[in-house]
Amino acid sequence: MNNAKNTHQVKAVTVHLTDKCNLICSYCFSKDYRVLNSMTEEIAVAFANWFVGQSTNGKYSITFFGGEPFLEVELMAIIIDTIHANKKKDTSFVYSATTNGTLIDSNISKFIKKNKINVMLSTDGDVEYHNLYRKFPNGQGSYDCFAKGLSNVKKVQPKITGRMTFTPETVGALVKNHEFLLFEHKLDKVAATPTVEADWDEQTLSILEEQIYQLSAMLLEYWSKGQYLHIHLLEKEVYDISSDYTKKKVYPCGAGRKMAGVGIDGTIYPCHRFVGMNEFKIGSIFTGIAHSKTEMFWNEPVKTDDACATNCDKCKLNKNCRGFCYCVNYLTTGDIKIPPFNYFRIKEIYIKVVSKLYKYLIEYERGLLEKMLKQSYFI
Repeated sequence: MNNAKNTHQVKAVTVHLTDKCNLICSYCFSKDYRVLNSMTEEIAVAFANWFVGQSTNGKYSITFFGGEPFLEVELMAIIIDTIHANKKKDTSFVYSATTNGTLIDSNISKFIKKNKINVMLSTDGDVEYHNLYRKFPNGQGSYDCFAKGLSNVKKVQPKITGRMTFTPETVGALVKNHEFLLFEHKLDKVAATPTVEADWDEQTLSILEEQIYQLSAMLLEYWSKGQYLHIHLLEKEVYDISSDYTKKKVYPCGAGRKMAGVGIDGTIYPCHRFVGMNEFKIGSIFTGIAHSKTEMFWNEPVKTDDACATNCDKCKLNKNCRGFCYCVNYLTTGDIKIPPFNYFRIKEIYIKVVSKLYKYLIEYERGLLEKMLKQSYFI
């Protein structure tokens, strides 16, 4: 490990303000690790002081997370005010929140505007698909409350990203739900992610392939009409296909290196996905990060001789693959550096389809290609 480059400074942190949530989404990854409590005001202040204290210069980001973070607006205010009062010269802090949107009324939207919090809304598409998994504890779908919250966010934030989760059961509506969110709700971007750990079979993978072809066609159609569609799934894959990851060490994300997740008790984890998993505690806001516990995230990101499909050096996806989510890897294979086979199958489809799109863009639509490559890789 090159300690000269490994400064161990956290630049982006996701802080869990609460484990509580007003919804019971069936695919929620954190439901098995919740203790259904919230951060105390004292810990919120200590968190802000720790994050400011380890900063040196440049930009730092805080994402408010849960549970549902807007259950604890007061804690957000405490953290923001503490950072503002103590931040160092030559540092800046930006704020974001991932939310189900159902609690955002006019007062919360004013708070969002005042503190310049960039809100990303979790939604799976139209009324039918949104309500399929995203329900209140009484079984009622949350779409109507979400739509009201979205309306309030639009008044203070012109560009909104929708975070969509799709499963083998909903993949057939992937294009339909992109259209709904982009054109009916007029979101700026849709970031769709599959539940890789679900039961994908040949039929649902075939449906996924057809949907990616249709998404590509939709992108080109609207570009020809003068409109760019921010379809993060395609943007990300175009970026991967334009890269050659065999020439340098790349990581699937910044977990355990420049990113961290902080739980409601102040425990630090490699990222928000690991929060609550005792075996992945890497420190505390009171004592700092134990860097010996983060070394695994600085070493090779994938076990190349024992990965998801075959030896990485022999894999046909090698050039354009940067590995997969450490936490999902661990939960499915027992090793943070061994992706599940489903990841290989899904990535194989992405590259097969988007490679054709990429070749078309190089030959006929250079302007669209350049615009796609300028978009943010990570969401």
